[in-house]
Amino acid sequence: MTYTAEQLELQKHIEAENERSREQMAEQSGLWIGMVTTDLQHWADYGVTTIDGYEFYMAYHGAYESISDATSKSFARWVLQDCKTEADLNEQVARYQGD
Repeated sequence: MTYTAEQLELQKHIEAENERSREQMAEQSGLWIGMVTTDLQHWADYGVTTIDGYEFYMAYHGAYESISDATSKSFARWVLQDCKTEADLNEQVARYQGD
């Protein structure tokens, strides 16, 4: 499979994130951080081919988990359906966090 330059940059970005996570775990006894797959086909299957797309994907799923914990999964999907930016996501999370 041939990948674009943007996809190869995405792979490097994820590898760097994983390395930072490994360093944090080495510094903090008992800390566990899951590693993110660097398989570009995996990300392409989700429509993620750029660093910006990856960051939005991760932020979306974090927002989804946060809002669904406070409400319900179906409500979280409905609330997030029109979010196009991380700022949109953050606004919705703030609304439903109960602060």
